[in-house]
Amino acid sequence: MGPDRGTVYGARRRDWLILSAAGFLALAVLIGAVLGTPAAVQIARVKGRLRAFNLGMIAVPLFLPPLVLGLAIIVGLNALGIQRGLWTIIAGHIILTLPVVTLLVLVRLEGLDRNQETAAMDLGARPWRAFLTVSVPQALPGILAGVMIAFAISMDEFILTFLVTGSQNTLPLYIFGSLRIRVTPELNAISALMLGASFALLTIGALIAIGRERLRGRAGVVWKIPLAGETLP
Repeated sequence: MGPDRGTVYGARRRDWLILSAAGFLALAVLIGAVLGTPAAVQIARVKGRLRAFNLGMIAVPLFLPPLVLGLAIIVGLNALGIQRGLWTIIAGHIILTLPVVTLLVLVRLEGLDRNQETAAMDLGARPWRAFLTVSVPQALPGILAGVMIAFAISMDEFILTFLVTGSQNTLPLYIFGSLRIRVTPELNAISALMLGASFALLTIGALIAIGRERLRGRAGVVWKIPLAGETLP
């Protein structure tokens, strides 16, 4: 006797929710990285009150509880007459993850010498090309760390997703709805996988952000070229 149609449909629906959840979270984090990297560059290049203002504005979502952030998004959508749906979920997660990516990239950019980008432009490179070929490769560890940590945070966020979703059923909502009926081995397996993936992403992101700085410091000592009359330590 073959498997029940309801069981097969439920398994396919669960698999589709897992893939779709990973897809829209990856899209949200990718957009956050594309927007957060130029924002970090702009903040790194300004000083004074404008820098403090930009940092304060970009960090606001980090200090707001997800409930308050979700309600603020709902009020804004209703004022604009926009119906909630998949794109509002993506927009909400972009707002949630953008500060994480921006601040981690900013930490990386603080130690870079802007004269390298200026030298590239003096040699004939356009500003955008100098930025992509000089600054972005050096800031890449911060970008990767920000993407991984932002994806882990976004994957574990339920309250914001619950508030800004429309008629679409996402993986967190599927788990929440299933828990109201009963706890099944499938839910335990999905929860364990999500917990393990979050821990792995956070660990890898932290290792990239911290380990690259240590490696760079060691390389700076090993490959330092002595000037005239100077001796290596």
